[in-house]
Amino acid sequence: MPLKLMFFTNNPRFAQAAEICRIDFVVIDLEIIGKLERQGHKDTRISHHLLQDIAPVRQVLHQTPLMVRINPIHAQSAHEIELALHQGADILMLPYFKTQAEVKTFLSLVRGRAKSYLLLETKEAEAILDDILDLPGIDAIHIGINDLALSKGYSFLFQTLLDDSFSEMCGKIRAHGLPFGFGGIAQLGQGLIPAEKIIAEHYRLGSTMAIMARSFITLNEDRPLTEIVAALEAALAPVREYESFLTRQESEFFLQNHAQLHAMIREIIDD
Repeated sequence: MPLKLMFFTNNPRFAQAAEICRIDFVVIDLEIIGKLERQGHKDTRISHHLLQDIAPVRQVLHQTPLMVRINPIHAQSAHEIELALHQGADILMLPYFKTQAEVKTFLSLVRGRAKSYLLLETKEAEAILDDILDLPGIDAIHIGINDLALSKGYSFLFQTLLDDSFSEMCGKIRAHGLPFGFGGIAQLGQGLIPAEKIIAEHYRLGSTMAIMARSFITLNEDRPLTEIVAALEAALAPVREYESFLTRQESEFFLQNHAQLHAMIREIIDD
């Protein structure tokens, strides 16, 4: 199965184009609490999406699930979750949790009214993964390698992939039968680590989800919808073709890719 891709946008026309292109999730990103302090010095996604962006995007989606990444648990979480659900969120994603109690609070506030996804991106959450997996009501887990790297004091987000614990995490989640993913992908051949190396590692680990990185495509909202769709389709086609290639490969290919990927990461962090 191809990776399920998450497309972040609060623009209804871009969301409509994403649905036409059969992108798997459209994501409204409300997370702002603490994010600027953690990531303000890095070229990462810091959103300016708002709760009132949810309804207009919801209106143009007829088949594609609308995911809303909320803030970490805070004093107004109940209010934020209620508004997100009222405006039509199909999936809520909890970021930057550190304790089982925070996950329990999230699940109790959602109460099964939408799917509940976790964004595991702290070393504390990694340490208590077994306790988290024991909780009923979790529908999927995404591993946020950028914040996870920051929480471990790493300088390069993909350095987390070098840890034995990363493969162990993926194995534990997979053994519980939960869909999971990690990080984001750029277009093929782009990025410090070529996207094809990362995509092949997704397949080796059994990952089924990835974020379309901010660098994946730049869309011009002034263009006609047909041109936006054409641009998205052109960007997606090589990724899907490469995934088709991966389905025909034997395990040795993925082991070689794994070794090459780790060598590339070590070369970057050693520079």
